[in-house]
Amino acid sequence: MSSTFVAIDFETANSVRASACQVGLARFEGGKVVATFETLLKPHPTFGHFDPINTSIHGIRESDVSEAPEFDATWGELHEFIGRSHLVAHNAGFDMSVLRGLFDTYRLEYPSIDYFCTLMLSRNLLEPAELNLKFVAASLGIEIEKHHDALADAIAAGRIAAGLVDRFGGETLIGLAEIARIKPGRFSESGWRGSSTRPTGPGASGESLNDMKERLADDIDPEGPLAGLTLVITGVLPGMTRNEAYELIVMAGGEWGSAVTKTTDYLVDGDNAGETNKTRRVYELREKGVNVAILNAEGFFGLVSP
Repeated sequence: MSSTFVAIDFETANSVRASACQVGLARFEGGKVVATFETLLKPHPTFGHFDPINTSIHGIRESDVSEAPEFDATWGELHEFIGRSHLVAHNAGFDMSVLRGLFDTYRLEYPSIDYFCTLMLSRNLLEPAELNLKFVAASLGIEIEKHHDALADAIAAGRIAAGLVDRFGGETLIGLAEIARIKPGRFSESGWRGSSTRPTGPGASGESLNDMKERLADDIDPEGPLAGLTLVITGVLPGMTRNEAYELIVMAGGEWGSAVTKTTDYLVDGDNAGETNKTRRVYELREKGVNVAILNAEGFFGLVSP
């Protein structure tokens, strides 16, 4: 992979987002860690108390940060480390809200940075049973050296991002986000925009099944191999986008669905992703006597063009 980015993670002293007490950053190039930065932070006096709950999670106490710099004293070094790279964080909504709180507390100008959330990317691409950092990392064979240490968690988030690019393609985070239908978040001088999921329909505009049928009307075979069948896709089919797979289904006379239901005939597991929300739903329906078949990519291509 050719993607270069910086993964980031914060730990906080209490429930106030701007109470950061540790930050860790890891620069990735070609899927590997090439540089790291970590420091304890002394929270702003306005909300500098350490909640026992937070301390029980990360182990950092008020005495540990008594000589540490406050965020405004270290932001210049952090900003230089990040440079023009994209940021990556797991559950970026949290870490970016910490950054926003810090910028606002110390009245610092927002930088121009795009960021990507590995939780959102994992949810859309892997459909894991759980979305926490430890579970997603384990599902990709990634070991976290010291969970809830800011640097260790930043490295884990970066390795998740690199692993997703390797597994699903796209070459870069931007390409991966397109595959996952995720819009990156962004900081800029004019403010902040959160990361979000793009429309869930197969087309970039969220095209519906009926709209697709109308667009492909001249190419649909009403007696095709999928006539009367409904298919749902999980994972990524090799060599084609999800939209292209939906088009194949419609042209072969079938219909696609976004969720597995009693009317689903086939679940297409594009990359043998293993247990996902959709495969679990298939097993639940089977226990109730509803027969939903699971196809791998080869089986799908064989069915759609026998």
